[in-house]
Amino acid sequence: MEFRKRLEFVQSMTLMDTKGVHTPDVFVYNGAERIIIDMPDTGSNGVYTLPFMTTLYKNVSSIQVRLYGDGAISSLTYPYCEETPKPLISIKKYAGPPNLCTASGISQMQDELYRLPNNAQWAYCYVMNVPAGSGEYLDDITLTDLASKGGIGVTNVTAVNETLCKGQTKYIAGPTKSFLDGPEGLVNATVEGYGYYSGTLASSADGAAATTLL
Repeated sequence: MEFRKRLEFVQSMTLMDTKGVHTPDVFVYNGAERIIIDMPDTGSNGVYTLPFMTTLYKNVSSIQVRLYGDGAISSLTYPYCEETPKPLISIKKYAGPPNLCTASGISQMQDELYRLPNNAQWAYCYVMNVPAGSGEYLDDITLTDLASKGGIGVTNVTAVNETLCKGQTKYIAGPTKSFLDGPEGLVNATVEGYGYYSGTLASSADGAAATTLL
């Protein structure tokens, strides 16, 4: 099992028009403690963003806001994960005609072996998913396929500060190839990502092959 040091990811609450004698009170229930946060007076049409460091508030069960008169919440984001989460990720590698690496086109590609006509275009497709049983979101996800004839190499699946949530699926198409000059055997593609809270590495691998029709 691999661990890494996590950054202090910031989630936030944005409040508008927090003015007057009584500014809003924010109550953060973090495990057994209740933390009271007084908001500043921003004046009319003022906007204030209150950050929450997820490394500090690790066991948040609820966040409550007490408003006095004017004022409103425009957004509140805070991810919940169990205390000792276990991240999971899966991948399926397909081969087939290009431009089919989508939710609607994937059924026309082959998971094991694709037999393409001579001089036909073809490509691999990588379908990555965070299963519903995963204990947390994943980030810093990378895809590796070193198949010499059609592999995508090493590429990022998620952008900086982007997470892949439970149930979400990503489709990434490999490079389109104009022909196949000989069979390419079954080569695994591997996806790796890190649990958003735990920093634990999760990985999965799956293979597909391509050859020409006899």
